[in-house]
Amino acid sequence: MSSNGIGPFFARGAGFIVIVLFALAGCSDSSSTTTPSTTGTAAMTAFTLSGFRGESMAFTADVTHVERVNGPCGEIVFTGVSQRGTWLCMTSLQLSTGKQVTVYALPDFQGPSTTFVADVPDLRLVDGPCGSTWHHCIRSFRFR
Repeated sequence: MSSNGIGPFFARGAGFIVIVLFALAGCSDSSSTTTPSTTGTAAMTAFTLSGFRGESMAFTADVTHVERVNGPCGEIVFTGVSQRGTWLCMTSLQLSTGKQVTVYALPDFQGPSTTFVADVPDLRLVDGPCGSTWHHCIRSFRFR
């Protein structure tokens, strides 16, 4: 320990910071997250990887805020505490027979959009508003 008292101060300060970070890591606004209904027939299944691979989620209804849907993307694990991820990382989309989906670059069905009438094996190959593709770009969508 330092004779000037700085050592114990930093030790106490570091402990305080760790405690605050643990407390913050456990906080989440549950009213802002959603889990899409799993009842009914899936209109679309989204995948994290191209070619309908990786983690997936079946969606049965329109979604106004994709960033509020709990998912595998952007999940943060800090000191053993996991913060939820989202579905802002859609890379391929599989549509149910007869379904169409209109995707939007902004929440609430706003901004640039396009309609898919068939499966999309790789959104990186579809011209769009985010770095010139739709990869990781879908912020809301609705079915027809």
